Amino acid sequence: MKIRAFTLAEVLITLGIIGVVAAMTIPSLINSYQHKVLETQFKKAYAILYQLVLQVQNDAGMPLNVKDYSYAYTGDKWKLYNALKPYIIANFCKNTDCIDKIEVDDGTGQNMKSYRTYNNEANTSSYYMECGGFILPDGMAIYIEAWNDQNLMLSVDVNGVSKRPNRWGHDLFTFSIDNETGKLVPNGVDGSYVSSARRTSYCNSSSGYSVKDNGLSCSYYALNEPDYFKNLPK
Repeated sequence: MKIRAFTLAEVLITLGIIGVVAAMTIPSLINSYQHKVLETQFKKAYAILYQLVLQVQNDAGMPLNVKDYSYAYTGDKWKLYNALKPYIIANFCKNTDCIDKIEVDDGTGQNMKSYRTYNNEANTSSYYMECGGFILPDGMAIYIEAWNDQNLMLSVDVNGVSKRPNRWGHDLFTFSIDNETGKLVPNGVDGSYVSSARRTSYCNSSSGYSVKDNGLSCSYYALNEPDYFKNLPK
């Protein structure tokens, strides 16, 4: 009676083929999963910021705008920070080095990562994130810009400073508060810090108007392009 079975050579060849296929497909699957996670976290962060700004505006009875909350008009760098603080459960940072270090409730500090631009060409400028910040219980980080005379802005690191990639347009996104409506809008629309005519230059895989500002308008594309997170530059 003969027993049919695979030879050792046949088994090794089969395993080799499986290994090659796995090596070709697993990185793609992991990459796709990571992008999906970033997309989900981005949508969650946008919803949190939108509702936060809306609630503050409704309670104030007037739109949030630069003339009432920006240092350029009020001389108070922390006015927007103080207006947002009662509405959010978080660890708070009120100093000029928020982008580098946030002091948490127990008196210790959490070091901040250096953020890179959308195309990974340079470090971003902390100019857009220098008027206070929050770290939410899940690690999400929010930064405030209330210095310029055009728009109030909020940036959010959707997965926290301790997790990569720490790049604008990847896990870091910046929004404006429309001066007329007081609502949170993505940069890249009229009424935001970056107009619709300039948005492609501020979320560009090659370059932008300013190297350090490349990624400033990526919040527009993340909200409006279904495949945005699938096509992030390396």
